[in-house]
Amino acid sequence: MKFLHTADWHVGKTLKGRDRLDEQRAVLAEIAGLARPNDVDAVLVAGDVYDLSAPSAQAQQLVVQALLRMRGAGAEVIVIAGNHDHGPTFDAYRPLMDVAGITLAGTYRSAERGGVIRFAARSDGADTQVAILPFLSHGGRCAPRRSSRTPRRRTSAPTTSRSARSSGR
Repeated sequence: MKFLHTADWHVGKTLKGRDRLDEQRAVLAEIAGLARPNDVDAVLVAGDVYDLSAPSAQAQQLVVQALLRMRGAGAEVIVIAGNHDHGPTFDAYRPLMDVAGITLAGTYRSAERGGVIRFAARSDGADTQVAILPFLSHGGRCAPRRSSRTPRRRTSAPTTSRSARSSGR
């Protein structure tokens, strides 16, 4: 079983005002070019696909083209959102990408609701399962919940203003 694991593409990032799309295009073409000759069973893109949660149309086009090339090489393509990505947007495009054979995961899903991807490996036909877990914010559904017996810590100063405290009120 061969996996090509990649992450942190940050497509759309500019550096000191300089557009990096041409460089990103070259790197993604190189990554996509590895799938076919290496008989990769699955390409896993583990977050931070984009540099911004609202990427430019050019950045989105570049990513879609790269993912389609990877899928065209015969590999399963599984992409999960990172903290720079907008998970709900990934989920909005999920049905469309499913038609292309690409799995997008933007927000947490239980195994029963699509949080486990199953496919037959092209190399040997083995039944393969990949559990996917996109970035979870600290307030996400999977974050540990505070027990009612756990005392709350004060994380900020009292709400009295500084001027009221200094004047003795």
